[in-house]
Amino acid sequence: MPTLLPELKKILEDTYGQEFIINEALKELYAFVDKNNLFSLMEKFSTIHFDFLMDVTAVDYLLQNKKPRFEVVYHLFHTKTYDRIRIKVPVTEEIPEVASVYPIWKTAYFLEREVWDLYGIKFTGHPDLRRILLYEEFVGFPLRKDYYIRDEQPLIGLREVEANPTV
Repeated sequence: MPTLLPELKKILEDTYGQEFIINEALKELYAFVDKNNLFSLMEKFSTIHFDFLMDVTAVDYLLQNKKPRFEVVYHLFHTKTYDRIRIKVPVTEEIPEVASVYPIWKTAYFLEREVWDLYGIKFTGHPDLRRILLYEEFVGFPLRKDYYIRDEQPLIGLREVEANPTV
């Protein structure tokens, strides 16, 4: 199956007026996208059959003194052509939030919660943004470079398990 990336690159550069880069070896297109354009761009990708959101993660550039401090990274996959897209969204430390892509891809439900839990980046419009790996009373975000690993966390007692937890 031929790759869609060259045509896709041209369409995106014409529409969004920014450069998209193709890595031929990995059969992957990637770009830095402003967080204000993120949701419309992701909707466009979903309409051209990038039907699998493989991952959402983040990077903290505190030690490199890069501004803005964070990037949220989205990995998309086209299940017919095996093309990949990697979108990087710069996020500031002062306002660490970006629009949720949950309305487009339901797999974002848990992926965005994980980024929130470990980096403290909020996803506006997410239906249930709460911790997923750590307990609610946990203080801080452990994958941030300024998190001090030896900090003591509050102790909590035993909890009752919900009979019918919502997902």
